[in-house]
Amino acid sequence: MDRFLKKDPKCARHTTAQERHSEFKSWTQVSGQLMFCTSCNIVLDHKRKSSVDIHASTLKHKNAIKRAADDSISGPTKRQKTLDCWLFLLISCDFSKFSPEKNDICTEWVAMCAAANIPLSKTDNPAVKKFLKEQVVNGGAIPTSTTLQRIYM
Repeated sequence: MDRFLKKDPKCARHTTAQERHSEFKSWTQVSGQLMFCTSCNIVLDHKRKSSVDIHASTLKHKNAIKRAADDSISGPTKRQKTLDCWLFLLISCDFSKFSPEKNDICTEWVAMCAAANIPLSKTDNPAVKKFLKEQVVNGGAIPTSTTLQRIYM
């Protein structure tokens, strides 16, 4: 008869990243449905508390905390964002100061690169620049990767 009884799961199935983040606010952050360690800049398994505890006890994490404390004197730390957050920021950004054609081509280019998992640094490749300039209407309007990251992301 015991074999027909439903057993308890080994992990909390309904624990969200936000709920787990509330337990470890000092060194974690949440972006979308993922929980990151701000010091180590890696994704943590938020469903299992033990995996977060194990990560917190590692030497790599402790060294990263010390390094982050030393670096906090020099300036703010960068926070990792997911692709969903970047696309939301891209859509909600105000590009009215640029020409509409350039905005459209640059926005579509960044969205295409993000959807195809192509780094924006590939935009700086001379062969890509040549192809865009010769084969794509307004392809010469696409700026360098640093400008795309600064303005369109």
